[in-house]
Amino acid sequence: MSQSQLLRAYRSLWRTILGKFRDDPIALVAAHQRLRSEFATFRKSSEEGLALAKDVEQILRKNVVRATKEGNLMRMELSEEAEMGDNTKEYAGKKRWD
Repeated sequence: MSQSQLLRAYRSLWRTILGKFRDDPIALVAAHQRLRSEFATFRKSSEEGLALAKDVEQILRKNVVRATKEGNLMRMELSEEAEMGDNTKEYAGKKRWD
């Protein structure tokens, strides 16, 4: 693995973070700090860093959704990449407090 591949992964992950947290400056700063610190530790072992960056990017793209509060409601912004799971079978027939 080359440093250029690691840099491309860093930039791609940073663009994903910017898209997911664009209206939340606190989360954006925290994610950026974490991204920089993680990549600083993986500069020498770029294969491990590259794999981690790809995994984190996929999780952010597929499993993190944006939500904004509008009055008493929350408005969710789902991307086309978001995974839509079905957990209704697991809870079928159960009461809320079971």
